[in-house]
Amino acid sequence: MTSAASIEATVDEEYIYQVAATGDPRPTFHLQTAPEGMTIDSTTGMISWTPSSDSQFENTVQVDVTNSAGTVSQVFVIQVCGLEIEGWQTSSLVSEDINAPRIREVARQIDEGVYPGINSFLIVRNGNLAFENYFNGRVRNSSENIYSASKSITSCLMGIAIDQDIIADENELLYPLFPEYDSFDNWVAWKDSISLKHLMTMTAGYFLEGDDYDLWLNDIGPRDWIKFYLDLPVVFSPGSEINYESLCDRLAGHVIEREAQTTLPEFARENLFLPLGMRYFSWPGWDPVNSSMISGRLMLRAIDMAKVGQMYLDGGLWDGNRIVSEDWIA
Repeated sequence: MTSAASIEATVDEEYIYQVAATGDPRPTFHLQTAPEGMTIDSTTGMISWTPSSDSQFENTVQVDVTNSAGTVSQVFVIQVCGLEIEGWQTSSLVSEDINAPRIREVARQIDEGVYPGINSFLIVRNGNLAFENYFNGRVRNSSENIYSASKSITSCLMGIAIDQDIIADENELLYPLFPEYDSFDNWVAWKDSISLKHLMTMTAGYFLEGDDYDLWLNDIGPRDWIKFYLDLPVVFSPGSEINYESLCDRLAGHVIEREAQTTLPEFARENLFLPLGMRYFSWPGWDPVNSSMISGRLMLRAIDMAKVGQMYLDGGLWDGNRIVSEDWIA
C-alpha cells in the first residue's frame, strides 16, 4: 500500500483521489473516517468529494483496505482551499509551497509534548490561512493571555488615536498632559522632554528598582499608580537608551484613555478589534490608576493575533479597509 502525500481540494470543485493498494485476493476499500459527502468505490479505491463553503478547513480521512490477509489503514489530511474562516481565505501547505510533511511532523511533536507550552500553531502565507492546529485542549475559539505582546496593541491604538486627531502626534510631551498634579518627585530637567514616542519605544529613562519595584510587582496599594510612575527617577536622557519598563506602556495606554475619554479596552474594541472582525477578546483588569498589574492581561485568539500581524504586513489595511495609517506602520 502506498502512503498519501498532503492533499488539497477546492470549494465547489470535485476532488478525486485513488487509494492505491495491491494484494491477492484484490482488496476492498471502506471509508472509516471522512468528511460529509465523501464517497469511495469499494473495489477501485476511487474517492470522490466536492467540498462546500460549509466544509472543514482540515479533514482527516481514514481508508480501511481489507482482504483475506487482514486490514490496513491509510490516513491522510485534505485541506480545503477557498473557504472563508473568520475573515481569512484558506489556502493549503501545498499551494503555498510549504513542506507539508515537515510541518505536520512539528505539529505531531507539539501534540506529544516534545515542545511544551504551545497551544496553537498557525501559518499564514501570502495573506492566506495555510495551516491551523491547536493543542492541550484548545480550539479555534480559545483565547490566550498574550502577555507583553499587548504592548504592540497599545502602540497600534496610539497610532489610531493620532490618526483620529485625538492625540496631536507621538512627539507630544507627557507631563503637560497631567495638569491635575501640582508637583512630581525626583524631578530632573529630563522629565520635561519625555514624549509619547519615548514611552512607545521604551526610551523614557524611567528606572524601577528597590522598594518601588517591590510595590509595583506586588501591586501594593491602594495608590494612584499613574502618579507613582510619573514620580519615578529618570536616569538617562530620554531617547538616548532603551530600558524595558512595562510602566511606559501603562502610561501610554492611560494617555489614550484620557484624550479619547473612554477606557482603553473600549477604544480597542471600537477601533481595532471589531474592524478586524474579532469576536472573542477581553482585557480584564485594565485599571492603570488603581492597579499596577494591567499590561499583559489582554486575551485574544491565535487566529485574531494573526490578523494584527497581517494588517501590519499590509501597511495598516485589513480586507481593504484602513485600520491605522501606513505612516504609523512604517
